[in-house]
Amino acid sequence: KVYFHRTWAYEIDSTHGQFPNYDCDQQKMYDMIISATNKFCEKHSLPVIPSGDVIQALRKTPEFDYAKGGESLCRDGFHMNLIYGRYAVAATWFETLTGKSIFDSTFVPEGADEHKIEIIEETVHNLVSK
Repeated sequence: KVYFHRTWAYEIDSTHGQFPNYDCDQQKMYDMIISATNKFCEKHSLPVIPSGDVIQALRKTPEFDYAKGGESLCRDGFHMNLIYGRYAVAATWFETLTGKSIFDSTFVPEGADEHKIEIIEETVHNLVSK
């Protein structure tokens, strides 16, 4: 089965050369990603792996609200950070592709804060199980 991986918007202070195409506005970039992927997936009857939705939702939590001192889910403004960003995306793929709950997985990235992992797992599960 073919799925469409919906990616995430860049971090608010990203220096990626393409970010100015979105007026360096994370929400605008996210909205445009949603619009483009929805049109494409509807046209081609493809299910979505909602990685970008999970990342954007996590950015609204105090732990990952970078604008207010939370941890960035990106390591360089656009690639996922090695612990939480990658785990969030991997958990999204896991639930979407297997239909299993991330709560049933015992894997936790080395060096991860348990509370942050719980927030990620709850967010992933809530968004994917819709």
